[in-house]
Amino acid sequence: MKFRMSFFVLPVVVTASALASPSEVASLKAEVIERAKAISGRGDPDFSLQRQLDPLVRRLVEISRGVPVAERMHVLEGTWKQVWGPYNYRAQDRTVDPTLETSSIYQHVRADGSYFNACIVYEKGDRTRPRVSLLRGKLSPVPTNANQLRFQFTEYLKVVGERERQLGMPELAARFSRGEVKEARTVLPGWLVRVLSSEGILEEVYTDETLRLLYAFPAGAPERAHLYVMTRVTPASTPAVERPPLASGD
Repeated sequence: MKFRMSFFVLPVVVTASALASPSEVASLKAEVIERAKAISGRGDPDFSLQRQLDPLVRRLVEISRGVPVAERMHVLEGTWKQVWGPYNYRAQDRTVDPTLETSSIYQHVRADGSYFNACIVYEKGDRTRPRVSLLRGKLSPVPTNANQLRFQFTEYLKVVGERERQLGMPELAARFSRGEVKEARTVLPGWLVRVLSSEGILEEVYTDETLRLLYAFPAGAPERAHLYVMTRVTPASTPAVERPPLASGD
């Protein structure tokens, strides 16, 4: 990959003197989300978009009372929607995968570190042929950094049934985590998924009841860190447009 960026390690804990008022925290959160929504679905091969968000993320972490990620797993638990982040998981070049529905990417995290991704993809980029892809993985602490989690994908499936495909995507991610998606079919066996997908690191820099900010990068390569802006899903925020349309002939 031929790009550069300046990755910074954010503090895990800050002093009380550095803390800001709740109104400043709320204002910064709103600005991060607003800017992320403005660039949602856009690629960022030169990191120029991420560099617009990095200072806001840094400031938000500096003024917030941070704790090690192991103490935040109960806050991470739940379903999150990607507002902005990488959109090409195969090429890993920060372009946009034409087969991916960028507005419908979800992750459900459990307190034990298991995570379950759900997204809509289009067969060969054909928007009349949608399907739901599911990825299962596992998070584990990084002993040398209290703010990092190691991640590894363990299973890759797709949804083939009409009933499951018409479920709202956030509910599907959560039901997948409970083993309730009966129409899921294996695309790649677990051993092959582990061989093809290298381990990575999540730098979970900010988490609260509504917003999650993290940097993901290959193990040993923090200079390739990609920012994810994610918001928590609640039942009231599950719109009908998140339901993948049925392909003709199904």
